[in-house]
Amino acid sequence: MEDLVLDADTLFGIADVVDGYCAKQREVINVYYAQIMALESEWRDDETFGSLVEELNSLKTQALALIEEIYETYPKYFRKRAQQILERPIYRNETVIPAPIFTNIPNKRVVGYTGSGIRGSFNGSSSHLAQAASDNVKGSISKVSGYEATIDSPNAESFLWFKGGKTDKSKRNSEKKYITKFSKDIVEQNEYKNFHKYYDLLDTLDIPQSFKEQVIKCYQSMDEALKAKYNSYAKRLKCLDSNYVEYDSDGNMYDAAHYSSKEKGFKFNWEYDIDNPCGACNTFFHESGHMLDDLIGQDLGEDLYSSAINKLSDLAKEDFNDAVNRVMEENSCDIKNAIEIIENDLYNNESATVQDIYSGASNNGLYVIWDHQSEAEVLVDKNGERIGTRTYWHRTDNQGKMTERFNRIGKEAFANITADIACNNSQAISYIQKYLPKTFAQYSKIIGSKK
Repeated sequence: MEDLVLDADTLFGIADVVDGYCAKQREVINVYYAQIMALESEWRDDETFGSLVEELNSLKTQALALIEEIYETYPKYFRKRAQQILERPIYRNETVIPAPIFTNIPNKRVVGYTGSGIRGSFNGSSSHLAQAASDNVKGSISKVSGYEATIDSPNAESFLWFKGGKTDKSKRNSEKKYITKFSKDIVEQNEYKNFHKYYDLLDTLDIPQSFKEQVIKCYQSMDEALKAKYNSYAKRLKCLDSNYVEYDSDGNMYDAAHYSSKEKGFKFNWEYDIDNPCGACNTFFHESGHMLDDLIGQDLGEDLYSSAINKLSDLAKEDFNDAVNRVMEENSCDIKNAIEIIENDLYNNESATVQDIYSGASNNGLYVIWDHQSEAEVLVDKNGERIGTRTYWHRTDNQGKMTERFNRIGKEAFANITADIACNNSQAISYIQKYLPKTFAQYSKIIGSKK
């Protein structure tokens, strides 16, 4: 094959392919892990399952960290190199300074990635790292004009690791010096690379800079697992209206933030949210959390993900029953008094998540400050005959049989906990860990957090 000159368009193309490759590999790893975790209920009695899950979680964390290092480093180098090529000076004789020529040397490692080195390989993406530069792509190891690529230590040196063949020493040293310089720039700007995709979302919102800065502040201190989810889905998250309000029958304006699965986007009011008593930007992260939940479900598949959210609902009910029984035992009281004791402990804004989920788990038997629609709506058939009642959480027929609506307890638990973690609300998390320990553990598994 003839020598390959990497022009600006090719370098930009490679950078885009690396971006897509990393996104696909994240999805593949998370899907595999979620499929394994879905078997937990079947393997719960197997004494080896716990250690297996721990080992798998460790491998998953290492793999995702490796992918993030790739994502944070190489695309930026290629784009910066391409930009320099576009901006290089032109001599008076109108000849252009030539771009570096990479000669076709066997086994020369340049760029391309596999999961080797972390006990196995996470392959499954059809993305070709070097498709923009060459059609010579085979298997899980990508090649750019004959250059094999692996990740043993993703740094400046790994771009030019020669195992054999002949090359011009001065050219090699020149290339290494050039790449080392840009790798240093990349390291200094890793914080930006971590969330540049998330910024893409913020740029689409019709919000003032003050609110945007508050969202960014939340993001920068966010749990790493949740941050990774927002990075993965940032380009698919959509805010339909950041100034949204509705009016009641008396003409009074009120905040009616919500996520619409039909419209594929969320609506909120930034002016209300900046002074949110549950923490600035809590509603923003709650509603975007609903959409995040929906997108994860689409990627994992309805059956698999529904089981995870169903379990979140079931565990929330278990947590509620456990708390009531514990208070009854500690205070030698009946259920009614136990609920009153819990309500008194939760009478604050910091425990809003627990209040909301407990109201759902108890079908509004427990009500403090925060909840979703405490009053039951009477349902009638087309003849006007009463057929039952409905709250936000449940539907109850005339015989008293109650059915949860659309996994709403689990879905609200996911959105509420997401918002509290995103806003770094330590007091809220403490209440969740106290009153919703099983729910919180299941949520952590869904997003891949170690907490």
